[in-house]
Amino acid sequence: MDEKFLKMENELTTLKNQMQTLVAYIASRDDVPDHFAAMAVGLVHTSVNEVPDVGSGAPSPIGIRRSSGTEKTN
Repeated sequence: MDEKFLKMENELTTLKNQMQTLVAYIASRDDVPDHFAAMAVGLVHTSVNEVPDVGSGAPSPIGIRRSSGTEKTN
């Protein structure tokens, strides 16, 4: 594979992981309206053809426990 392609692929992977972390943070906040959290989640959902990276280390934005102890739902 081309070195330039590998660099772009690594940068994309890093960006996806950062976005997943940001979405998880937004979803865990009590002061963020649900529709904004849902919009953020929609930005990082993988397409149907992509295989999710289970080992990315980023928490899932779905089912995150809120600080009040209740589970956030859409």
